[in-house]
Order: sequence, then structure tokens, then C-alpha cells
Amino acid sequence: MLTSPVCCNCPEPRVERFCLALFGLGMAFFLALYSSALHEAGHTEAAAWVALLSLLVTAGVAVKVVPYLARRTALERWMIRMEYEFTREGVVYFLIIMVIAVAALNTGNNLLFIILANLLAAILMSGILSAIVLSQLELAFELPEHVFAERPLISRLAVQNLK
Repeated sequence: MLTSPVCCNCPEPRVERFCLALFGLGMAFFLALYSSALHEAGHTEAAAWVALLSLLVTAGVAVKVVPYLARRTALERWMIRMEYEFTREGVVYFLIIMVIAVAALNTGNNLLFIILANLLAAILMSGILSAIVLSQLELAFELPEHVFAERPLISRLAVQNLK
């Protein structure tokens, strides 16, 4: 097992970088909260400097750690080749989403934004769960050699779940 020269407990450098990113973003979040508290206490200049420090820590994580981790991510396993087509119900659902999105943006009503987020999450979860359920299924459909119109026939359909 390879160990990193900086952290002997981390099995790989990418785990070390990930831990560093979590620590940096946690520190940036703490600094942002501290900046808000300073601003409410009336220390506007100190709040601005702490907020700037928070943004610099976040930018440092974004520039140093995120590209390193992104280069080592295998995107092929996340890319699922599926064909989608709109049904009549899907078009109606999409139109409802568009109406609620326009209404939420025009009114600024938080409840409409929550409803919109739930509608979009339902589409996303439907796609992800469908891909999981349908993955690694084998279909075998056998027909006789000769098929004639309006004649009954015997066919075989076999479904095998490889999971």
C-alpha cells in the first residue's frame, strides 16, 4: 500500500486532497458565518475582510483541489446510454414545470420554488431509478421462422436479471 508523504493515515493522495477540500470548505463556511456575525455586531470593515478571506479560501479550494479530483474521476461509469422520447403526459408535465417556474420567478414565492424543485427532482430520480432497475437485464425474444398475418403463433420471451 502506497502512503502519501504528508499524511500517513491516508491511503492515496486523492483522499488526502478530498480531506483538504472538506477542511477548506468547512473553514470558508465558518469564516462566512463569522463575517455575518461581525456585520450584525456593527464591525463592517472587519466583516468585509473576513468575508474576503472566506472567498479566497473557497477560491483556493476551487483552483487547487477540484481540478485535481476532477481529472481522476472516471466519468464513463456515470454516462448511461439511454434513449428518451417525450410522451403526451411528459409534455404536459414539462408545461406544468414551465408554468410553475415562470410563476415562481415572477412572484418570488418560496413555496412555488419548493414545488418546482420537487417536480424537477421527480424527473431526475425517475431517470436514475429507471436506469438502475433496467440495467443488466437480458431479453431473449424468439419467433418461429415463418410468421403469417392473422395466424396465431407461439413465441418465447425470456428475461434474465444479471444483478
